Parts: sequence; structure tokens; C-alpha cells
Amino acid sequence: MRAVVLLWLVLGLGRFSSASLLLEDPSGDDYGAGAFRYPLEASFQAGVLDLRGLELEETAAGTQFTVWLSRLANPWEAPLGFSHPLIQLYLDLAAGGRTDLLLPATRLFSRLAPATDAERSCPGQEVVGLEVGAGGQVSCVLEAPLALASGWEVAVVLSGFEAYSVGPAGSQPQPVSVTVVDDVGRDLGRGVRFSLPLGPPAPDWGYYVLVSPLDLFGPGRLRPWAVTAGAYVSAGGNVADVLDSSEHQQVAMLQAGQLAPIREPLAPAQRLWPWLAAGGAALLALGFVAQGVRW
Repeated sequence: MRAVVLLWLVLGLGRFSSASLLLEDPSGDDYGAGAFRYPLEASFQAGVLDLRGLELEETAAGTQFTVWLSRLANPWEAPLGFSHPLIQLYLDLAAGGRTDLLLPATRLFSRLAPATDAERSCPGQEVVGLEVGAGGQVSCVLEAPLALASGWEVAVVLSGFEAYSVGPAGSQPQPVSVTVVDDVGRDLGRGVRFSLPLGPPAPDWGYYVLVSPLDLFGPGRLRPWAVTAGAYVSAGGNVADVLDSSEHQQVAMLQAGQLAPIREPLAPAQRLWPWLAAGGAALLALGFVAQGVRW
């Protein structure tokens, strides 16, 4: 009888413990590489592009994901319940994979113009504007694409008007069902929640999340930008926030043009479960031996 109870406890621990993970992002770092500014139109309220974290939870359907933002509003009456952010999520699940971005995220950075350049330009670069410093020094404002440091196997694109996932090269986009949820007690704001049939999260998975302002009519649905913000034009590139534990690291990555995946261990309960199971099995075996293997 004691052996049966012990076996039930071991199996019960495995049944009711689930893998979970919360990767938090600093509040108020929705300024991209340092120069990003929201469009000036009134509906772009502070925080609607401020990423607060990515949460994973093992469920019966696979893995549940929640992308948390400081606030989510829906003044444009988008069918999925939120208007402003365009979210790209990339999952690095194994070695290799794709390294391209589904949507053309770019960064802006400055470089001093050559002192001998009468035209005040930076030859060979994509110049989008000029900045003049207090001392009269001229800097070129340059645009460059963002790259990922490692490949991905699954990507998800989320907006209030469509949500889909993409697998390995050659696979067709698949629709993703999303819901908008409110955080309770953790100051994470509001979240966009969906599930993917991936199985339990693994400790070696890597995560990229990029948040940009949405434009239904822009290329790739990314909002146009300029050196100076306008009513419906952002400033400083088209990436407001990326997943990272430090705002300083975010700025450094975006200025360098390459994003590193975030990797974190699973919750303690999930790390402890294999040891509990192994210990329980050992105790069960010892119980059988001590009792002469009586049933």
C-alpha cells in the first residue's frame, strides 16, 4: 500500500508540475536605439509600444505565450483587440535555422561626416538625414537593417488585424488565435496571448521579440519613419523596443545592428521535477526490496 501511495505521489508531481518562464523587459525603454520617438497623433499614448516581457507556460495544447506591454488600447477597433503594436517573435529552438527577419526592421545611427567632404555626406552609406551638433560638427543619420545573431525555427507576427506563425523555410504562414489579457498583481500591463503546438519549453530555447508601430498601409505593415516625428510618422527607425533584461544592452544591440537571443532557465519547479521523480523511483524500489516485493 505504501508503495502504491509513493508511486502515486511521484506520478502526481510529474502530472501537475509544468514548465513556465517569464522574461521581463525594463519599463519605459520604448525608445529603440535611443532616438526612436512615437508618432505625434494623440492615440499613440505612452506605453503602447513598451514591451514588458514574454511569458511561456506549458499547457495541454502545447506552449502558451503571452507578450506583455505596458498598455494596449484599441482606438482603431482592430478585430483582435489592440491597435498600435506590430510584434515579431522569433524562437531559436535548435542549431541552424533561418536568420532573416520576416518584416524589414531597421535601425538609425549617427556618424560624423568626413571633415573634407564639402557635400556633408557619408559616401557609401544610406543617408536619411543630417544632424548638426552644438559645435557645428555635422553627423550623417544612417539607416541599416537589423540582423539576428542565431537562426530561428518558428516566427510569429502579431497585430490587431492579423496574427500568424511561420515555420522552416518554404512553409506557409498559419493563422494564430490570440486573446488580450490583463496582468494581475505583477505590474506587467496587458498581454497578447496565444498557443503553439511546440511541446514543453526547453531550457536551451532562445527568444527574440521586436515591437514596432503598426501601419496597415506601410511596407510589411511597418509604420514609416523620419528623422523627426510627424502625426503618423515615427522618428528614429521602426523598432521601439526589443526583449532584453537591460535597457543599456538594448541600445547597444540596436546600435550595433545585431540582436542576441534571450535564454533563461525554466522555473525552479520544472528543474526540480526530474530529481524528485528519480528520488521517488529509488525510494519505491527500496520499499519493494525491504518488503520482499510484496504487493
